[in-house]
Amino acid sequence: MAFPFSERFFALPFMTVLEPSLKSDRVAKRRHKTTLKWTIQMLMQAVRWLKYTPITLVGDGGFACGELAWRCLKLKICLITRLKMNARLYDFPSESKPGKRGRKKTKGAKLFSFKEMIEMPNLEWKEIVIEGYEKKRKRLIYISNTSLWGGDGFLPVPIRWVLVIRS
Repeated sequence: MAFPFSERFFALPFMTVLEPSLKSDRVAKRRHKTTLKWTIQMLMQAVRWLKYTPITLVGDGGFACGELAWRCLKLKICLITRLKMNARLYDFPSESKPGKRGRKKTKGAKLFSFKEMIEMPNLEWKEIVIEGYEKKRKRLIYISNTSLWGGDGFLPVPIRWVLVIRS
């Protein structure tokens, strides 16, 4: 959102939820809802209210969860979160041959982790200069790609990732 008195854009909160602790839920004999469950509920409500408005959810590493990623994909919400350096990245599965029996593959070959990529000199790193607060210029080196991100307990999710190195 832009304001006439500022050249910067602002992201303003418009919805809050009081999340009771596990202890208070036990005392009140209520089923406890995790932060993830509250987030999904809030997103579903926001989609209902803002039918055709694009929504972008920006969160810290706590939002890097397969269940949330799949729900955002289903609701057409852009999820921006921080992944761990050892996140499991996979190639997309190859096309299965017609008539082949059995379950279709859900993921392809395992790719390098972000930690391994940093050590690789032969990757096609790109360099840009961005303008930060108070118009300070910063030089960043980054690489980006699309792959599957998977973990235990959920199907791999197609993601666009960006690995940034400050220079």
